[in-house]
Amino acid sequence: MKLAGLMLDVVDDPEGVVFKSRFPTMDSVPPIMKVGKVLSHEERGGLPDDSFGLVLIDGGQKFRKYAMVDPANTAVSVMYFLENRHMFPEEAAKTAAVRLTGACVQHGIEPPAPLLATAAEKLAYLWPGSALRQLTEKKTSGAECAPSPSAEKAFAEYFIDDDLKQQAAALDEQDSALGLQRDELQLKEDEIRLQGKRLEMQQVSRSRAQQMAQPTPAQTQAVSPYVDTSGQQAAPPEASIKSAAAKDCLLIINGTPWGPVRNYQEIEKAAQYFAQWADRFTPVQRREYCVKLAAKAHPLGIALPELVEKYAGVELDPYRQAYIDIRVEALGNDPDAAHMYGSLSKVAHITDPNVMVEALEQLDDFYGLSQHYDNGIPDPYFTLFGMSKTAGQQLADMWRWESEIGDSINENELADLLGNSAKIRTMRGQFDDAFVDGLIKAKNPQQVFDSLPDTTKTIIARLAAPNTSHGN
Repeated sequence: MKLAGLMLDVVDDPEGVVFKSRFPTMDSVPPIMKVGKVLSHEERGGLPDDSFGLVLIDGGQKFRKYAMVDPANTAVSVMYFLENRHMFPEEAAKTAAVRLTGACVQHGIEPPAPLLATAAEKLAYLWPGSALRQLTEKKTSGAECAPSPSAEKAFAEYFIDDDLKQQAAALDEQDSALGLQRDELQLKEDEIRLQGKRLEMQQVSRSRAQQMAQPTPAQTQAVSPYVDTSGQQAAPPEASIKSAAAKDCLLIINGTPWGPVRNYQEIEKAAQYFAQWADRFTPVQRREYCVKLAAKAHPLGIALPELVEKYAGVELDPYRQAYIDIRVEALGNDPDAAHMYGSLSKVAHITDPNVMVEALEQLDDFYGLSQHYDNGIPDPYFTLFGMSKTAGQQLADMWRWESEIGDSINENELADLLGNSAKIRTMRGQFDDAFVDGLIKAKNPQQVFDSLPDTTKTIIARLAAPNTSHGN
C-alpha cells in the first residue's frame, strides 16, 4: 500500500491542513480536543503497538496510525480516520473502526455514526428492528375513572327541607373542590406521560447507539491492530488520485482533486468504481460524485449504472414510500415514528427535494437510524431521488462552448457578461460597437456566438470568465 503523500493521520499533516479545514477557528475546536496535545515522534515511538487503532505491515515495514492514548488524541484520530477511511483496503478500514470505537467507549466519547457503521460488520452486530423499541408505553393501572360528580346533578337539588338543602350544598362545594383536584391531577398526569414519551424516544435512539458503540471486552481484545497490506493499494487502481484540475474531478478530498473524468475511459472507470464501492463514500459525497459524473457522461452518450443515475436524480422517486416504510418497520411500527415519517412523506411532492433530504436526515438522527445507512436503511438521497431525470442531464442540457486549449463559456456566463456594464466597455475596446450591440440585443446570443470565429469566441470566453475583473 503506497502511503507517500497521503494525509491519513494527524502525524502525516504537520501543517494541520485537514484539522484547519474542519475547525477554522479555535472556538470551533471541540473542547475534548483542546485538553490534550499532539504526540511528538519521540512520544509516539515510545508507545506500544496496541496504543494505535491500526498497524499496517507493508513490505516488512510497520506503519502505526491513529493514537488512542487519551480522549483528545482519540477524538483527533477518529476525525482523521473518517476523513480517509475510503483510502484503506476494506479489512484495514474495519479494523481501525473497531479499535477506535472501543477507544471511544473507554474514554467516554460517543462514537460517530459513520465510525459505528464501518465497525458494525466486523463486530458481527445484528439488525433486530424490533429491538430498537426497548421501552413500551406505560399502561395505567386500575379501572377507568368514573365521571366527575361535578358533571352530575347537584346534591342540593334533591332536597326540599332548607336545613338538609343547606347541608347538601356544603357537600356540593366539597365535591366540586375534589373534582377540580382530580382534573388538575389528570392534567399533571397527562403532562408527565407526554414528557415520559419524549424521554422514551430519546432513550430508543441512545440505547441503540450505546448498544452499537460498546463492544464487549472479548470483542475488543480479539481485534488485533495488525493488518498486512503488502502489495495492496489504498483503493482499486481506477480510483487512485491523479494529477488533474478540480474542474475535471468529481470530489475534493483533503484539498486534493479526486476522481478524474477528463476523457471517455476515465468516466467509464469512475462509473464502475462507484457501482462497486459506493459505500466508501458518505451520502453527501455520493450525491456530488454522481451529479458531476452524469454531467460528464451524458453529453458523450455513456450509459451509467442505475445506482449512479439514482444518486444523480433531481425528481422524487415514485417508490420513495417503500423506503420510508422500511424505517417505520425497523422502529417496530412505533405510532409516533409512523406519524412523523408519514407527515414528512405527505409534503414531499410540494417541498424542495434538497430540503426534504435534510429533514429526513434529521428525523433519522432523532430515531438513531442514520448510523444504519447501507445496513438495512437507505440513506436520504437514495430514498428520495429517482432516475426519471438527473441533475447531470440538467447540467448537460445547458449550452456550453469549449476550446481545444481549455477556454470555455456557458449560457449563464454569457448572459452575465452581456449584463455587466464594466465588461461590455471592455468588449467595445476589443470589437466594433455594432457587433457588441447586436450581441446584446440578440434573441439567441448563443446562436450568434456559435457563428463567430474561434479567435473571437476565445476572447469573449476569457472576458466572461467568473474570475475576470474589469473594474466597476
